[in-house]
Amino acid sequence: MKKTRILLALLLVAVFMFSACTQTAQQPSESAPPEQEQPQKSEEPAPVEEEPAELPSIGMTVYSYANTYTSYIRKGIQNYIAAGNLAEIQVADAENDAAKQIEQIDTYIAQGVDALIVMPVDTAAASTMVDKAKAAGIPIIFVNKRPSVDVLKSYDKTIFVGLPLVVSGEMQGQMVVDHWNSGKIADRNGDGVLQFCTVTGDLGHPDAEARVVGNRNVFDASGIKYEELDRQVASWDTTKAKDVSEIWLGKWPNDLDIIISNNDAMALGVLETIKQTGIDVPVVGINCLPQVHDMIRSGEYFGSVLSDPWKQAKAAVDLTLNAINGKDWFDGNEWEVEYNAEENSIRITDIMITAENLHLAEEAYKNCT
Repeated sequence: MKKTRILLALLLVAVFMFSACTQTAQQPSESAPPEQEQPQKSEEPAPVEEEPAELPSIGMTVYSYANTYTSYIRKGIQNYIAAGNLAEIQVADAENDAAKQIEQIDTYIAQGVDALIVMPVDTAAASTMVDKAKAAGIPIIFVNKRPSVDVLKSYDKTIFVGLPLVVSGEMQGQMVVDHWNSGKIADRNGDGVLQFCTVTGDLGHPDAEARVVGNRNVFDASGIKYEELDRQVASWDTTKAKDVSEIWLGKWPNDLDIIISNNDAMALGVLETIKQTGIDVPVVGINCLPQVHDMIRSGEYFGSVLSDPWKQAKAAVDLTLNAINGKDWFDGNEWEVEYNAEENSIRITDIMITAENLHLAEEAYKNCT
């Protein structure tokens, strides 16, 4: 009995100790940090993308894509706009059709363009174009062929960008006089008289007429004796100039001292005839197209007058954008040009080009291809 009581007592002690140990294990340690709630990250709103500003729209109509020189101006305008993302531009070829060009202008206006750039087929139709632009309340900028002063002054949102009418002819004439006096132009019949033929652009084209006047101004002022054997219209066309020059070289093979061309495109046709006939007559032109650069460098081509297409392109675009934005024509623009207020015209300065300064022409054309 006594042993039983002892065993019962030991059993109770063991149960008590087990219970105490179990309670102690279930209690959290005082040194363990309490569980903390993680802070919630605030979600920032996604940035709202701003819609790009709408570019101004320009409609351009060109009297003919076939004209070599004006094609460089056209490409220069398009390249300048694209490089700066300056505007949306549509370009149309009028194909030397004045009525078609008027239709193109009507279409542009109906589409709601902000401005017009026009290389006109016929400057006599310029007043109609200006009237349409004025009624629509949009600027119209003429390039290459200048309308009459009355037309240019009839609307405060019109202006002309082009070449000096007489200066390029005077520069060309001065090149001829200098080379005649230095003996680089041979007096082929030994009579002491500079005998030449002139191939001109379109009949009635202001540039064509003015270049002839410029030649004569310099010839008269220089005191040299000269005789124009013939003058023919080739409408700025290489093939037509080639045909005309074949007649001249057949008629005056030993008398013709030089052939003067209103532009380089026609001069290229003359040079073809010279190569075919073997009659060595010098040729001088205007525009200094890339097609004659190597010829000038080698001495095959007499020389040319640079009519910078890149400067014309930049001036035309900058003037147009200023007019669209209601700014002064010349706001923020730095060009090497002359402004004739009486004619409301921007004139691009010409440069006489020979092999010595040919790099100037190469630089001018590289952005217009």
